[in-house]
Amino acid sequence: VSKALLAEYATSRKKNQPIKVLGLEHMNSPRPVIPEILTSAILRSSQFQ
Repeated sequence: VSKALLAEYATSRKKNQPIKVLGLEHMNSPRPVIPEILTSAILRSSQFQ
């Protein structure tokens, strides 16, 4: 992990603000729930791409 990405993540967490730069916007959303049985349809869904 680059120092710039880690610093941006730490700063946004400290300030309790969403991440808006460096392509880290996906980290603002909640973690996906991974089902116990992974079917091919689940693996092809946009959530896991």
